[in-house]
Amino acid sequence: MPDNAKFCLNCGYKLDSQNNSFTNKEEESLNNQNIFKNGQIFLILIFLVIIIGGGIILTSTGDSSEKKVENVTLSITNVGGSGSESFSLYTEALFEHVPSNLEGYNIKTSYYDDNNKLIGSENEKLKSVYYDTDYSISFGFYNTYKKPNPKYVTVEIIKDGSTVNEYKYDIDKTKIDFLN
Repeated sequence: MPDNAKFCLNCGYKLDSQNNSFTNKEEESLNNQNIFKNGQIFLILIFLVIIIGGGIILTSTGDSSEKKVENVTLSITNVGGSGSESFSLYTEALFEHVPSNLEGYNIKTSYYDDNNKLIGSENEKLKSVYYDTDYSISFGFYNTYKKPNPKYVTVEIIKDGSTVNEYKYDIDKTKIDFLN
């Protein structure tokens, strides 16, 4: 510190004209005052509160309807088929529970043969398949020119790319016209 200094160059403390040096305690006190005077700790605390508070608000008030996934329950009642030159398979099911908002729900119907090999599958939006009825609804229409020999079907209910429910049904081949 220069001999003729009237203020500390670091903290701005007014120096006594007779003694322009500090004791260790005075210097430590001035350093602490300087931190609070400049507001550095206060700014750090505000920043932490904003970050933590913002994180809590974002996780607790997110759109819960977007995260909520309701199950779709159904009972597969039959797998049918018809054809002579081209062949069709379809699945029938009773829908027992369906969410009121079908946005993002899909239904994937997959047919498998005796060797557990995939014959074919159909993906459809659930809202284009489902309607309110007390009767079985037909869906999963799979068409091919090669005569299939299905053993079982799986029906997956998919919400936003993730499987919510999966059902398996062993096919009664006597109910498929082209197999008799």
